[in-house]
Amino acid sequence: MRIPASAQFPDYNSGYVKWIKDSTYVVNSYVDAENSYGALLRSKYRIKLKIMGDDQWKCLKLKIDDDE
Repeated sequence: MRIPASAQFPDYNSGYVKWIKDSTYVVNSYVDAENSYGALLRSKYRIKLKIMGDDQWKCLKLKIDDDE
């Protein structure tokens, strides 16, 4: 992602979120953002998160498939 300020995430969809176990979730989604030429590119990502309590989350794993 060359221009983070241009990032556009999709609206929440429960189909993107999967509960694993012990307050652990996996989100499979995408983000659209402009490249250095102004073209909008889509990057898919997968993130594994764990709820730590009090609105705190811990990223256990992050994978971004950047087509750029």
